[in-house]
Amino acid sequence: LSIEIFNDMQSKLTSLKKEIKKQIKNITNTGKSIGGYGASRSSTTLLSYFELFSVIKYIFDDNDVKQFKYTPGAGIPILPVESISEKAPDYLIIFAWMHTDAIIKKNIKFLKGGGKFIEIHPEFKIIDINHIKK
Repeated sequence: LSIEIFNDMQSKLTSLKKEIKKQIKNITNTGKSIGGYGASRSSTTLLSYFELFSVIKYIFDDNDVKQFKYTPGAGIPILPVESISEKAPDYLIIFAWMHTDAIIKKNIKFLKGGGKFIEIHPEFKIIDINHIKK
């Protein structure tokens, strides 16, 4: 492996981080709330690298073993997916990015209610009900 591969990866990550921070700031400046979806192995790393600890109020997860626990470091509560309607976040960042399609399909009600998903891997993307194939 050459150093260029690592430099290229760092450049892409830095660019993605800038984009995510800019977009998240735009969202929070309008008073919108942001939660997370998927207390995955990588979620704490993503929260830290993209500096999201202060914006994420809850992380929702399907796995009952993870529910009612807290993320390492920031202590963000992990709640059952059924709590999404009660907490009513405007946006949900998908941390379990390998399961993005399944998460979206399972949560059409959230989208129909005006909620939006945020993908951060492999690039920043906002998904609302208009992005769903009929």
